[in-house]
Amino acid sequence: MMSKRILQLAALSVLFCFCALAQAVHLSDTGRGDALIVPYWTAAGGNDTLLTVRNHGDEATAAKFRLMDADGGQIGAWNVYLDARATYTLTMSNVSGQLLILDDLNNACVAPLATAFNGTATTRSPGFEGGYIEIIEMGRAADDSGTEAATEWPACDEVNERLFYGIWLDDPNAGILPPGGALSASVSLIHVDVGGMVTIDATALAGFSDVPQHTDPDSDVPSLATPHDSGAAPGKTRSRTCTETECRTDAWDVPVEAVAAVLMAKSIEADVVVNPAIGAKAELVIVKPLERYKRQDQLSFFSEPKLLLRRRDGTRIAGSIMGCVCVTTCCELRGSWFPVTPLRAAVDVVTLNASASEVGLEQRSPVLAAPTIAEFSLDDHDFVSGVARLFFDQGFPPQGIMPSICNDDICMSGEPVMGFVIQQYTNGTLIDADGARICANYRTAVEWTRELRIRERP
Repeated sequence: MMSKRILQLAALSVLFCFCALAQAVHLSDTGRGDALIVPYWTAAGGNDTLLTVRNHGDEATAAKFRLMDADGGQIGAWNVYLDARATYTLTMSNVSGQLLILDDLNNACVAPLATAFNGTATTRSPGFEGGYIEIIEMGRAADDSGTEAATEWPACDEVNERLFYGIWLDDPNAGILPPGGALSASVSLIHVDVGGMVTIDATALAGFSDVPQHTDPDSDVPSLATPHDSGAAPGKTRSRTCTETECRTDAWDVPVEAVAAVLMAKSIEADVVVNPAIGAKAELVIVKPLERYKRQDQLSFFSEPKLLLRRRDGTRIAGSIMGCVCVTTCCELRGSWFPVTPLRAAVDVVTLNASASEVGLEQRSPVLAAPTIAEFSLDDHDFVSGVARLFFDQGFPPQGIMPSICNDDICMSGEPVMGFVIQQYTNGTLIDADGARICANYRTAVEWTRELRIRERP
């Protein structure tokens, strides 16, 4: 009898521990969460973007959308109110040099009703041709009791009335419950003329906030810098991260540091193919969604990316690095890396298909048509496929390897980073109605896999 009681108490202890850990912000393993980062959108070079956001919950919810450019600046923000199990879609295209954004209002309410998407972006403003999207769940609709969640929002006119003239003008969280964490998103990058399309899932953060953060569309909050963790010690916000050997929960003094810890990577890697026999093109998309918080002094570190390419047989593509003493990462990189200088604050696109004559010249990448400057060419290297690996270093001896973020117990090195590799292939030709032969193009994309490096603080 006593042993059964002990087992029951142990089970309850595990349950309570799990609940406490669940409040720490962490990468979702289901693709659903209360903060989503859509890694890329583009309206350049004939590419269009289709965004799809789903509410998988049985409760109505509200989310803040932020359309960010490639420099990490905000183009626009708006609120979306989704009923239970509803889906919201949005398309982005370049029409006569203008960024045209159309959203589907049949299944969702958008506030303000007249969004500022008819703006002034042109092809001469590359920052408005691509970037990433933040989606932060602000809270769920409460029913008449105020304690349970409702399945539907009122009519959209009433929602906007509440927001700009009614009860939400004085108290934006009136009738709003904490987020439910049931949102997911994906983005499809489509080029109709070349017949290419890829779909990429958003990076989902779970446990982002356990309090409602409902605001008007123009508010600076919520954002990726406003996670909230009521279970942490006063003034602290927790992150939960996992390595190959353990999962751990850490507390941070600055809320955005908890998000940085979750997104931190010492290195990222993915397979790449540049075989000219099948017209293969590969572009590395590197997204740093917290870069703007460095400008605001909420984060204060810098990393230098280096690209390592390995052939399928494991051999490296020879490069050069001067004055490198063989320690840690430097030992692996010595004699085998290509420099990758960040061209923008938040989104970098690196092409592996630049010719020798294009190195150092401003150009458009061949797949995404992203502005870039090629820093290397693979023309003189025997490389058709293999693995691309990006390291994010904070310095080499004698300065030493500097940590990115530290709390009272640990330091993490690297960069809060995400993204993917996009590939395009040409596999033979097709015959159109007039008998002309046209190339058959295919596209695919794969997300980076990441390595996390944590060390105890001295």
